[in-house]
Amino acid sequence: MTSFLMRTGLMISVICAWTACAGGPGSGPGDQTAQACPPAAVREKACPVSRVPPTYPGAALQLGAEAMVLLEFDVREDGRTDEIEVVHFIGHPEFARAAAEAARQWEYEPAMRDGQPVVSRGLRVAIPFRIRIDRQGMTPRMMKLAKDAFAAINAQDDERLRASLEKIERLDWMNLYEAQHAALLRGILAFREGRLDEALADLTDATSFRWNYIPVKTHAYGLGWRIRAHALAEQPGEAMRSIEWLEHVAQTTPSVQVSPDIERIRSDIEALRETQDAIAREVTISAGDPGVDQTFATYVPLRSAIRVEPLGKTFPSRLRVFCDDDDHMSDPDATPGTTIELDRPGCRLELHGEPGTRARIVELPVS
Repeated sequence: MTSFLMRTGLMISVICAWTACAGGPGSGPGDQTAQACPPAAVREKACPVSRVPPTYPGAALQLGAEAMVLLEFDVREDGRTDEIEVVHFIGHPEFARAAAEAARQWEYEPAMRDGQPVVSRGLRVAIPFRIRIDRQGMTPRMMKLAKDAFAAINAQDDERLRASLEKIERLDWMNLYEAQHAALLRGILAFREGRLDEALADLTDATSFRWNYIPVKTHAYGLGWRIRAHALAEQPGEAMRSIEWLEHVAQTTPSVQVSPDIERIRSDIEALRETQDAIAREVTISAGDPGVDQTFATYVPLRSAIRVEPLGKTFPSRLRVFCDDDDHMSDPDATPGTTIELDRPGCRLELHGEPGTRARIVELPVS
């Protein structure tokens, strides 16, 4: 580890987006205790009291590798975690194992109902294993392979792109900067080969709003490919959301321009909307335990309105809209047919309700 850090001149520190840090071997910060939990009489959700930090895999630390792991788990009546599942991760599988092992040791104050502790299901925590790199974002080997892969894309040489990507995948340990580039390249190759589901999964990883460690220009480049994939997969709502985010990036970054084919996709979607009354999506609240509100979150488009309609016998108990980095915008009463006007980009609609509650989100045409 020392030779790696001295050779590259890097200074590292582990960054955390939750109350516990991903500490290095033998140097972890110990148990992390969260804020005081609400009294049992008013505690509707499980509350963390101790989260043992995951151990940074030794080989990963030595090689400067990073990851992001999303866990889902239940909290039992006694406050211990159960049914731990790695929902998604970017990076080496060792990080996923380390995160899951730490979660097995976490302790919570359980949710309460009628004075009795109850199981909470489907809790999610994102754990970043992040090394802050003050200088170089890629190793020389990865940089050479990435340059060759992007050159192959420009030359429309899929065989050369595939060969470069195979070499990149064999690197195994990567930092998040490198891992998001690898996801972008996988997504582009999958798109060019007509594997749309795989393309959208990788391009979403590469252009994630939440897990973004790549430069703005590369992020915008990836959004362009993601938009093309959404359009080809006949997902106009998703394509328009990505287009409007790309346009927002272009407005704030002079070096980023929206390519003519993206403009054509926008025009096609707008023409489609003129011939449709609305674009609808069905959602289901699937996490949580009966009687306790849980959250379903989804992005909604700019300069539009949405109407929420029931599917089945139940209806979400609460609707909230957050915009501009969780700035609270509105909190209307949840009634069938509720319409919410939106006037800014980057909004997120949250539906709260019993597990199994289904609703249709109807995106109304832009007026």
